[in-house]
Amino acid sequence: LAELGKNKGNRVLVGFAAETEKLREHATEKLRAKNLDMIVANIVGRPGTGFTAGTNQATCLFADGSLEELALMPKDDLAHAILTRAARFLPQGTAP
Repeated sequence: LAELGKNKGNRVLVGFAAETEKLREHATEKLRAKNLDMIVANIVGRPGTGFTAGTNQATCLFADGSLEELALMPKDDLAHAILTRAARFLPQGTAP
């Protein structure tokens, strides 16, 4: 992803970060270092989250410095929420 960020052009780049501490700080560093438009970060080990759980919770951080905390929700709903936010970076009329 970092290599793509170096030659980003007009591509939309979204990254993911699983953190054990300092979620915002670590995710912000990755967002900048990889030249991302958005990074979706979550804390590892929270109740109701993770690979074996049916739900997850995440925070979306954006290149403009804004962020949005997403609630604990079913993983399918979280995937839709992430795609909806990432689609904002696409030219109008090209969103899925």
